[in-house]
Order: sequence, then structure tokens, then C-alpha cells
Amino acid sequence: MVIEAPRFSNEQVITPLSAEVASLGRGFRDSQIIYKITTGSVFGKLRFSCLRHRMLQQVAGYCFYSANGFYYPAASPRSLRELDSRIDRMRAVDTQVGGAPLSLIRSLAFAPEVTMPSVRFTRNLQRHYAELYATCELGEKRFDQVDTLCRQVLADRTRYERVGAYTGVPWFVIAAIHTLEAGRRFDRHLHNGDRLSARTRQVPAGRPLTGEPPFSWEESARDALVMHRLDKVREWTLPRILYELEKYNGWGYRLYHAHVCTPYLWGFSSHYTSGKYIADGTWSDTAVSRQCGAAVLIRRLEELGEIAPLTREQAAGPLLYYADYAIERGEDLQRFLNTFDGISLRVDGWPGKRTSDAVEKVFGTRLAGDPRR
Repeated sequence: MVIEAPRFSNEQVITPLSAEVASLGRGFRDSQIIYKITTGSVFGKLRFSCLRHRMLQQVAGYCFYSANGFYYPAASPRSLRELDSRIDRMRAVDTQVGGAPLSLIRSLAFAPEVTMPSVRFTRNLQRHYAELYATCELGEKRFDQVDTLCRQVLADRTRYERVGAYTGVPWFVIAAIHTLEAGRRFDRHLHNGDRLSARTRQVPAGRPLTGEPPFSWEESARDALVMHRLDKVREWTLPRILYELEKYNGWGYRLYHAHVCTPYLWGFSSHYTSGKYIADGTWSDTAVSRQCGAAVLIRRLEELGEIAPLTREQAAGPLLYYADYAIERGEDLQRFLNTFDGISLRVDGWPGKRTSDAVEKVFGTRLAGDPRR
């Protein structure tokens, strides 16, 4: 397990999680501090294997989510009282939670946010998705298996559509996630397949944050989709669908094993043979996914006429618009705006509130899609 500490200025002495590291001996072993130099900044990493790993999964996991073995802050409790209350409830039902110092748990929970490795939705990536989808072929020995899966998905279409009406996510995207994350079981969380009788225990742990178990499948599904910000997607083109599905699972394949097309999308297809994560952060070149990929399932539903043909490109509209994700030419816009006096933007390609305000200062109107417009 790896937890990334905050960003520090170059050459600054780092003590990740402050003096709380000294407390590790009470509950953990094999502690070591690892430093990583990236782009002139220093990151502290705290790596440990712990005797009470279930405590960290449940308590620290409440505020962290996993990306191929790396843990990042996902949400912070509103107050120490809320966190302490959760810890007390866990100690009441699980004796393994009790050994870690409360100050360490708090430090983990309130650690400053660290940016997770990401992939931008560029025009080249859109073309790559469209090409893979167009050339995707299903082996004949999988025909019956995938058709059976499609019939099962269609039988539950109404449930997927109810959640889609709330979040704006297409029903077949929800069905694909449900198939891969929970084996299509409606007694499991859409986040990770944990039982609905309690909050999630695996990462992301502690979901949903509100309400009390047992949860309905619809309640949990809405929480999972909103947590992944799928309710914010403006247009569900084919490339956007594949991008969001791959992001839901994580960018580990694309970033660290680019020779393998992620089986989360392409399992059972001609694009995938072998290679997969067999656990968070543990890779095997020989392991083979036994799941039908999301793109394969969606393509078959399209072939059967159950969904309308998916558009390969974004519909006509403004090239630059308000968004909470990186867009094509977003960085160019921010660099241009930074040439004007009184404007200083971070060049990250995400044209959000501050970028829209800068556009208004220069052009007299905010970006298209800005809710304040």
C-alpha cells in the first residue's frame, strides 16, 4: 500500500505525516520512507505493510481511493467528530481497527489532495478509441456467451434506465459497469462489488457517504456514478463513453502497460490476448481476463439494434467551452489568456470557473456552458 504525501518545495526536508510516522511501530512494520523527484518538486511516499491492514482499508480508505496500488485522497470528512465517530463504530465491530493511533488516522484522512495520474481526452485519443471500436472482432467461440450476457442485460434495462434518468448516464454504460464491477448482481455495490448490506469495505471504502445500510442498488449506483463525476459528462459520444469507462477502472494499462489494450474494454475481443492486474499494483503478463469487455458488450448491443448507432465524433458546437475536465485546445486558450495583464491561469487544459472569468475579462462574455452565463 502506498500513500502519497503532499507536494513540497524543492530541496525541502520531508517528514510525511509529520511526527505521526514515529507512531507506526505501534501498529505497523517494514516502514520505510521513499522520495521521488519529479519536475523540480519533491513528493514523500510512505510505504508500509501493516499488521492491521483491514483498519487502513476501512478507515484510511474512507478518505482515499486506489489507482493500481496507489492511494489518493478522494473526500475528506467534514469534521474530526465525523471521523472519530466512524472510527468508534468500526472499533465496536472489528477488534483489528483498534491498534492504530488516532492522530495517524486523522493525518491520513486530512492529507492535502494529490493529483492522480490521468489521461487527457484529446482528439488523437478519440480517434484511437474509434479505430479500436471499428476493428473490434469477437471470436466465434464467444458468440453465445456474449449474446446470453446481452439478453440478461436487456432483462434489467428498466433498472439501469432509472439510474440513468437521475444521473444522465446512458443505461448501457451503467449496465457495462455493473457487469464488470459486480458481476451483474443487484445485491452488490456498483463501486466495487461489495455487499449492499454495509458500506463498501474495499476501495473506495465507506461509500455511500450518506444514508444508512442496507442500501438499495439504485441508491448505491447513483452514488458511484456521481463519485466518478459521470453525471457531469456533457455529450456521450462513442469516444467519450470508452474514455469514461477506462477512467472508471483506472489508467494503469494505458500508462504503464501500453502494449496491452485494457480488458475492461476489450476483453473477449481481437484486441486482447493476455496481461492484467491480478491485484492492486500487481501485474501479470500471462494472466487472462475472463470478463467480457465493456466495449465488446456495447458493440454487440449496437449490432442487435438495442441502442442507436453511436456517434464517433462530438456534435457541432463551440470548440472551447466550460468544462471540469481537460478539453482539446484548452491549454492553448489558457496560454493566450495569460498574455493579458491581470490574468494568471494554471495551464492544465481544464476551462473551469477561473478560465471562464478570464474569458469574460477579455471578450466580455463567459465560456459557453458556464452555469453563471
